Amino acid sequence: MGNQPWKNLNAIDRITLLYLAITTLFIGLSWNDLESILIPLAFRICCVVFICLIARYYNGTHGRILHYLRYAYPLILIIYLYPETDLFNNFIFEDQDPFFFRIEAMIFGSQPSTQFLNQFPQLWVTELMSIGYFSYYLLIFSFSLILYLKDHDLFYRITFIMVCSFYIYYIIFIFLPVAGPQYYLSPPEDEVPKAYLFSGLLKLIQELGERPTGAFPSSHVGVALIILWYSYKHFKGYFITILPISVLLIFSTVYLKAHYVVDVLAAILSIPLFIIAGKYLFERIKKEHSDLRTSPEKQQILLENISKNQGKG
Repeated sequence: MGNQPWKNLNAIDRITLLYLAITTLFIGLSWNDLESILIPLAFRICCVVFICLIARYYNGTHGRILHYLRYAYPLILIIYLYPETDLFNNFIFEDQDPFFFRIEAMIFGSQPSTQFLNQFPQLWVTELMSIGYFSYYLLIFSFSLILYLKDHDLFYRITFIMVCSFYIYYIIFIFLPVAGPQYYLSPPEDEVPKAYLFSGLLKLIQELGERPTGAFPSSHVGVALIILWYSYKHFKGYFITILPISVLLIFSTVYLKAHYVVDVLAAILSIPLFIIAGKYLFERIKKEHSDLRTSPEKQQILLENISKNQGKG
């Protein structure tokens, strides 16, 4: 087994490799359309090598930080994988913003993101919304750390569901490209005034990581709702703390013109399906591959039991 690292791959490794394989296919199919394929291909090679190495050599005895990263590393990879969807999301269809813009006009009689900002143009409101949107990144990592510190098995299971949801969203972004109001609207309607600290910080992050991709459904709203749901089930104190922040985050996606309202509604509807799909895939992968990797403590107990049994034999 030591010479076959793929047998040591956990459920998160396997779903990550599956996503990389699917998107590598898109890179190959859109070869002539990409300005540069070297970076995405090099990224995938590095990811595969990294995953195989940790599956081969990591044994759960390298400290808590490395043990946390053993399962949470895809939460770092998504920093690259999200904007990357812009490279090949027009391979099948062009951006569908005109369609979504018409849908919004039919439902609401106007563009909600524009009207929202016009109704509340105060800089303190803009700053508050920027704080809400920025909290998305803090929610993900604070929740995963709380999970890890409280229950390793629960951390493993819910991290898989979160990661799996990210990958499903990204595949939808490829097949259904929607850039969002901030890219579709014409100046000055596409602009959000700069307020104070968080507003400026958010603009910097968007300049570095945002691309005209990934509006429908809103992965920001979807993942925030997953965190809310599992916090409510397992960490009531944390749930009470993040509930107002999460509500603010949901409103901020429209106020800051990152999403259409229908993107938010679609995310809300998608979450029960994604949670069910994530649970099913997790149990299926564990059943098929007998994934025994949990906490270092449990691994040590397992090794001791094996040694005792061998001694008796």
